[in-house]
Amino acid sequence: MRTRDVKSFTLVEVLVSLAILLILMVLMSTMVTQANKAWKYNKAKTEENRDAGDAFAALTSRLSQATLNTYWDYLNSSNQSRTVANNTTFVPVSYTRQAELRFISGPGLTAVSGANPRPTHAVFFQAPLGYSTNSTSEGLENLLNTWGYYVEYGPDPRSYPSFAVATTGNRFRLMEMMEPSDSLSLYKYTCSSAYNTNGSPTYTGTNWYTDPLTASPSDAHVLAQNVVALILLPKLSPQEDPSGLGLAPLYSYNSTTTGQSSTTSPNALFDTHNQLPPVVQVSLVSISEESAIRMGNTGSTALLTKINTLFSNATNYTSDLRAPPDGSTSSLESYLIQNKISYHIFTTDVAIKAAKWSTSQTF
Repeated sequence: MRTRDVKSFTLVEVLVSLAILLILMVLMSTMVTQANKAWKYNKAKTEENRDAGDAFAALTSRLSQATLNTYWDYLNSSNQSRTVANNTTFVPVSYTRQAELRFISGPGLTAVSGANPRPTHAVFFQAPLGYSTNSTSEGLENLLNTWGYYVEYGPDPRSYPSFAVATTGNRFRLMEMMEPSDSLSLYKYTCSSAYNTNGSPTYTGTNWYTDPLTASPSDAHVLAQNVVALILLPKLSPQEDPSGLGLAPLYSYNSTTTGQSSTTSPNALFDTHNQLPPVVQVSLVSISEESAIRMGNTGSTALLTKINTLFSNATNYTSDLRAPPDGSTSSLESYLIQNKISYHIFTTDVAIKAAKWSTSQTF
């Protein structure tokens, strides 16, 4: 009886098949590993951007609620207000816009001796945000607060385990200052007791916002880590100022001063006295946690040095912030790209709801 031939793989064919299978497994494993790394990186970047984005949303929302609660009052021929001392001789001549509340923004506002470096810009204002530490104030959501935002660079306030020494050191962070309604210090500087007998104010300083910053404990806290720059540009509407630079050409805005913050002669159109800016262009730059750790103190100090050379003249806003097409490295974005620092830039125009801009201060 004839036996039927049985076909089978040779040893060489089996080895070749195993080799191909092994190669496919290695390729698949590599692809899975790379995909997992990309997913973790994107997840971490999304979370970091979300933290900075949440802080940006909180900042812009509260800034839009800034108020001066302005009113009109009489002046005499010497541009003095009525006081107890001059009440019997006071002769009204004109009206003027008055306010006990304040709004200030720009560079150098928090350069306090002995404090950590505070680069770029800051903003401080009053708004009816209803924050209080007094339990009897519960339910009073429209209580007035002094609020503010600025960037700080200094020792990382977060606690790390002893083995995580590499993650400690100096860091950038966005700070939020919240003065409770029950300890509001503003009025002791702007009420009637802060005026001379002739009606002139005796107080024109900054204690209304530096007091909460230097309080013990401080009314400021970390809102977001790894925020390296906050740029604030108060503006008029495009119809009133097409350039967008006339109101604060050097970024500075102060509701207690008269005239624009520049070296040019004050223009009535840009008189900031007791007025809120109609619009504030807000830009926030954040970097990733991974980049912050990798830079360490040396890289962070170099970044701080770079930032300190920028954002002093609003004419150069775009060239200071964005990387130009010609590839030059003068801007902040160019510096971050050149040093392989992962970053995100948030920008928006915030309309101040209570702003009622007027070209007339007296009539």
